[in-house]
Amino acid sequence: MRWYERGAFWIGALVLAALILRFLTNANYGFHRDEFLYIAQGRHLAWGFWSNPPGPGFFSWLTQVLMGDSLFAIRFFPALLGGLTVLVVCLLARE
Repeated sequence: MRWYERGAFWIGALVLAALILRFLTNANYGFHRDEFLYIAQGRHLAWGFWSNPPGPGFFSWLTQVLMGDSLFAIRFFPALLGGLTVLVVCLLARE
């Protein structure tokens, strides 16, 4: 069986397409109000709030430390996690 018949090529192409699509379109609109909340949670880390757990605040803090708080930087980790979601779904469908 050739490598492209196993589906690895097509899975990689779908994941890459999802990432490229997100990176190309993430500057077409401004900040969403929830993104302002996550930026604020990243600046004031806590063990969570009543509305959401500490994970988004931690990722926001990590993003601000590594890349700043630009529009691209704030949407970088969600794009990667979206690509990871596409990968997991493709692998489950192949199985």
